[in-house]
Amino acid sequence: MIATSDKKKILLLGKSGSGKTSMRSIIFSHYSPTETRRLGPTMDVEHSTVRVFGSLQLTLWDCGGQEAFMDSYFTTQREFIFKNVEMLIYVFDMEFRDFDGELLYFENCLQSIQLFSKEAKIVCLLHKMDLVAADLQETVVREKSEELTKRTGNMDVRIFSTSIFEPSLYRAWSHIMNSIMPNIEAIRRHLETFCKVADVTEVVLFERTSFLAIAGYQLREIPGKGDTFDVLSSILKSFNLALNNKRSASFKIVRIRLDGFILIITNFTKNTVLMATTDNPNMTPATLTSNIRIACEHFKKLEEPEAMH
Repeated sequence: MIATSDKKKILLLGKSGSGKTSMRSIIFSHYSPTETRRLGPTMDVEHSTVRVFGSLQLTLWDCGGQEAFMDSYFTTQREFIFKNVEMLIYVFDMEFRDFDGELLYFENCLQSIQLFSKEAKIVCLLHKMDLVAADLQETVVREKSEELTKRTGNMDVRIFSTSIFEPSLYRAWSHIMNSIMPNIEAIRRHLETFCKVADVTEVVLFERTSFLAIAGYQLREIPGKGDTFDVLSSILKSFNLALNNKRSASFKIVRIRLDGFILIITNFTKNTVLMATTDNPNMTPATLTSNIRIACEHFKKLEEPEAMH
């Protein structure tokens, strides 16, 4: 039985056509970006529950953005919508011209959250950035972020620019996942221990269905390798979708040996995929694989219900 505290209410708000349902379908329902074109507009509130890690469940409230629905969220449905919210995700459509008008709705959301879910985390997504000219994107993000920061005052709000056609979508949703994981610090400590004991240079843990990066640890930097978690999430999701579309089994393990380091991506626990990298010249792929299997038994315990508190 799932404890109440293991259910996290995620509120997804924004004007109609902003891309809320498309991004939800890509992250959690195995849609490709092109397949989202057939999705119709959300009417009123659409609920979906996603099990993402052991006993943790996300209850996604995808709220239709038509004006009549938006108005009702702040009047007749206000307490129903904004009560017991773990996280508010507000999606701003960068193709939409009336940003000031959109900010009024956002401010109403902030007031309602403060009243009914004061501890809720808040994330703003500047979405459809692929529709903004490349030479203007940096300026647009800076200006919109400054305006949002003014409106939110002392509230802790994270702002991301996103597109369903770019890895930026995974960067934002990986942060969302990190923010709501109840045992995230324990996971990070175990990853750190694994790196030190097994002489693994870097390790990243991904949620197995969405391929969102849950947590990672870097023992030391690998020259020439940047922070590519979001890119890797996007690649893994696309690779897995391609296998599923061909009625093949999902991948089990990928081993890559390049000059100077070994990289392994493998199914880890029931709910996770692990990426491990080492630059130890004496390490072989077989040894690294063996070390990962040994560590797996410890991480399985973190997915048990009692470990989620």
